[in-house]
Amino acid sequence: MADQPIPHPLTAAPVRWSLLYGFVLIALLSHILLDWTNNYGVRPFFPFNPRWYADSIVFIFEPVLFAALLIGLTAPALFGLIGSEVGAHKPAFRGRGWAIFALIATLALWGWRQIEHDAAIRLASMATYGPADSPASEILRVTVSPYPINPYHWHTVVETPDFYQLASVDALRATVSTYPEQDILYKPPTTLATLVAKRSWLGEVYLDWSTWPIVTDIGPVGGFTPQPFVTTVAAPPGTTVVTFRDLRFMYDTFLINGRRSPPLSATVYLNADRRVVAMEMGGKPQE
Repeated sequence: MADQPIPHPLTAAPVRWSLLYGFVLIALLSHILLDWTNNYGVRPFFPFNPRWYADSIVFIFEPVLFAALLIGLTAPALFGLIGSEVGAHKPAFRGRGWAIFALIATLALWGWRQIEHDAAIRLASMATYGPADSPASEILRVTVSPYPINPYHWHTVVETPDFYQLASVDALRATVSTYPEQDILYKPPTTLATLVAKRSWLGEVYLDWSTWPIVTDIGPVGGFTPQPFVTTVAAPPGTTVVTFRDLRFMYDTFLINGRRSPPLSATVYLNADRRVVAMEMGGKPQE
């Protein structure tokens, strides 16, 4: 008996593979674009170009952006349910208008934040930094990181030859606020322990990613380390602790306590022979 053709419903639309491929490509590229807008960054050209790119205009989790996208996703179902109750005519492409709204809201938010980001960079670059009784220090580079919700509030990090200066910028009032006693982080010295820790696989990965790292030799400890940015993992007496922090995330928001416990921080433990005995990332052991 000859094979019979498999019947297809008359309403089945033909598959347009080129169009489907285009939609998939847009979805992938938009994911990279979204990650590029925060201050974590992406490496879209790896392995040919290992550089990290980050526009740093929105927080890693931006509530305003999340709300706009959530409205665009749920509003069609909500209004469709209301329409079915009152007997309204069902449109062929329900939700297209809300999707356009979400897209326009996203672009408007990005544009607004980009303007304020550039203003914050200018303000931070024109300010003077350093102890009050010392001359102003030379500015080597500046970065700004966003606070959630408020597009005018920015965390800035300024590098000078001797120290890093943390500050807060209000782009609306054109002010730069900083407390030299708290916000100056002098560049830690390079020690044998920091050199060994940097050559560990965790240290190499961290320094490959972080664009504003600060690597600190805490020194020998016993029992556990009391520093707020180091986890309380048991360590034999004489163990040396080396911390890796990224200055971009050392600020407080209602979502994170970045000054006391910076996210995306790492710790390397060395024994008396300067050999790596343990490593942690975000408080979790790394094997």
